[in-house]
Formats: sequence, C-alpha cells, structure tokens
Amino acid sequence: MKKLLSVVLAGAMAMSLAACGGSSTATTTAAAAAAETTAAAAAAAAPAASGDVIELNLAHTLDAEHPVHLGSVYFADKLAELSGGTMHVTVYPNSGLGDEDEVAEIQSYSDSITFSLPSGCVLQNYTGAAYAFDFYFQFDNYDQVWKFYDGEYGDYVKKDLEGTGLVVLNYWDNGFRNLTTSNKEVRTPADLQGMKIRVMNAETHLAAWNALGAAATPIAYAEVYSALQQGVVDGEENPYFNIYGSRFQEVQKYVYNDRHVHDVSPFIVSQKAWDSFTDEQKGWIEEASWEGAKYMREKAVELEDEVLKKLQDAGMTYVELTPEEIEQFKAAVADVPAQFKDRMGDEAFAKYEECIAAVH
Repeated sequence: MKKLLSVVLAGAMAMSLAACGGSSTATTTAAAAAAETTAAAAAAAAPAASGDVIELNLAHTLDAEHPVHLGSVYFADKLAELSGGTMHVTVYPNSGLGDEDEVAEIQSYSDSITFSLPSGCVLQNYTGAAYAFDFYFQFDNYDQVWKFYDGEYGDYVKKDLEGTGLVVLNYWDNGFRNLTTSNKEVRTPADLQGMKIRVMNAETHLAAWNALGAAATPIAYAEVYSALQQGVVDGEENPYFNIYGSRFQEVQKYVYNDRHVHDVSPFIVSQKAWDSFTDEQKGWIEEASWEGAKYMREKAVELEDEVLKKLQDAGMTYVELTPEEIEQFKAAVADVPAQFKDRMGDEAFAKYEECIAAVH
C-alpha cells in the first residue's frame, strides 16, 4: 500500500510542478533533487528485500541548494542507515507536494505525507503557542534561538500539539529574515511609510509590518517574483537563502541586515504515520531527524555569508544598518506580542515571557 502511495505522490509532484507555472529550471531542479534523494536512500536500503522497505516521504517548499533540503537528504540517508535499509524517504523540495499549509493539513488527518519542514507560523493553525515563533527582534543570535527552541518553550509547543494530528520532533533553521526593496533605500521605520512590503499571510507578520509603517501585503510565495517584477509591491522579506534561491536579486536592488525575525522550521511527523511505527522505528526517526537538524544548522551558519556575497555579486546593494537604526525598528514593534496574548492564552503567553527572558 505504501509503495503504491509513493508512486501516486510522485505523479502528484509532477503535476504540481507543472501547475505552478515556474521556470523550467526550477522544475528540473525539483525533479532531479527528488531523484537524487530517492537514489541515495534506495542505495542505502539495498540490504533489505523490496517487500520489507517502508516507503516514506518528506515535503518542503525550498530549493535544492537550501540548507533545509541538504539536511533533509542527510536525514533520509541517516534513517536508511539506522534502519538497515528498511525505511526509505523520498524528499520533495520546491512545494512538490503542495504549499506549507496544505501539507500540514494533510498530515493532520492522513499518513500520505510522512514528514514536513514548514515555516513555524504554519503551526499557528494548530496551537496558539506558535504565535511566539514570529515575534520580531526577540533573538540577537543563534545561541538565543536554540536555547529557546531546544529548551522549555520548544517542548511546551510539542506538548500543546497533542490531539492535533501533528507531532514535532525538533526544530530546524530557515534563517533570519531580512528586508529587500526595489528602488528605495530604507534605514528607519519612517522610510517604510506607504511602501508595500510582501509578507507571509500570518497575523504576526502582518501586525509587525503594519506597526513599522509599511503596507503589509500578503502574496503567495509562488507569485512573489512576478509581483516584485511588475511593481505590485516595493519589497519583500526572507532569509538570504530564500532570496537567492528564488532569484529575487533579479528584481530587487537593496538587501539589508535587519534580521528582524528568525524563521524556525519544525520537523513535523504525521500523527497517523507516527502511531504506525514501532518503538524501535520511532527511535531511528528521532535520531536521524536530530542528526539532520544539527547538520543543517551548521550548514546554514556556514553558508549565510557566502549567499549574501552571491546576492551582492548579482548586483544587489547591501545596506548595513547600524545598531542605533535597528533599535528604531525594535521600538516600533515592541507592543506587537501583547496583541496576541488572548490568542495564545494566558498560560502560553506567560510561558513565552518566562522562556524568552531566560535566553537573554
């Protein structure tokens, strides 16, 4: 049954990529990356008889050069190794199985998608505690990030997801998000007045950019390039990896170092799939996903400066904001977390305040 499902999903991926209307390069990359991952895991799975191999899959929306994808391939290979070739993961990048919200929804009631690595804001649909993932300027560095997510608050979110159909094993890194703009250099919130900035369709992001004075404009990720190209919006915000992987450097002039929010990527398992695994298999998955998390976190830090240089080499102007300028942005969004206290609930908000204070 699971082998048949793998074939069906492979077909779905091909149709999804065709329907996205993306470039032929992106389609080829996605297909090649999936094939490469399949081949690698299949090779590792060789000791097991074909009838004994459990076919699994992992979906994410990023390109094949992104650290999340590199970590996903690492996870697939590690799980094949730990399981003696009895667990085979095919990785689908570039939204090959749907966008982040669609994938999480499918996982919440079905095991047709086993694993996913979305942006943390996706979990806001399942637990109010996840609103805290996207409060701006709450982390100064990666030490603070991982103390928060690998510590008490990350565990609190995992527990709060019980009964939603989703299981979070650990947290991966999608990077710090940074602003890009088309024709106007921004150094203070006053410079953002009236500018249309594309943001994710998440209430926390909309509230933050509106507080900064911009006209926050949610647009589906697949449509961002054309929106920037046609001047529908004046800028967008993403981690450097995403900016480069989506070729926004072709339609944006300025890139910044504001690092306004860290974009965590929870490693999600379908509860239905999780419940079907033996304790031994769960142990393999937990170990492999944690090894993948550590691997990709290192890669993300290692490659961030390299990707920023590629953006500059492609013609973007790097605007390095001073600490004093960044403080103005921090002050403008300082009251945003309190706007979400009711949605988080008193307990979750108190836990957030306790845990964020502890990492500083």
